[in-house]
Amino acid sequence: NFQAVKISQGDGYNGNGYKFCPNCFTNAPAQYGGTGGDFRCFNCTHPTCSLASGTSSEEIFPCPFCSAGGNAGKVTMRKTARGHILSCTNNTATGPSCDFIIWLPKEAKSISIVGATNGNSPLCGRCSSNNKDVKKLKFTWKSGSVPPGTRREHIGCVLCDETL
Repeated sequence: NFQAVKISQGDGYNGNGYKFCPNCFTNAPAQYGGTGGDFRCFNCTHPTCSLASGTSSEEIFPCPFCSAGGNAGKVTMRKTARGHILSCTNNTATGPSCDFIIWLPKEAKSISIVGATNGNSPLCGRCSSNNKDVKKLKFTWKSGSVPPGTRREHIGCVLCDETL
């Protein structure tokens, strides 16, 4: 267990600031996006760490609205200070930008992309087609955030699932 270190403006650093764990900084976890040293929390995609805000490169579905610079975008999941979102990879601060975004329920404790298990498909049967894969997401709800009788975990498609 390590405490996070916060880097703020000052002493020659003019950026917005960031946090990092000393252990992850030098021993970057490959399963959460680490490829070498100098691994910061904004690079990390760990699903349960409150400091991790990295963007998963795994496509959930192709962007339905993107035409930014003729480059078809893909929708990926990332975590922000206000919760999880799905956004287009062409949503950038510079140049043409696609503004497609879906805010996911803040009642979710964790959200992950469903993998193929026990013969079950990770793809939505309703929204996927020959030229478009739409992956399902697994939501684990925070304790006390769902009505009585509702399951703590839910797997569904963000585009067509009525529960979401």
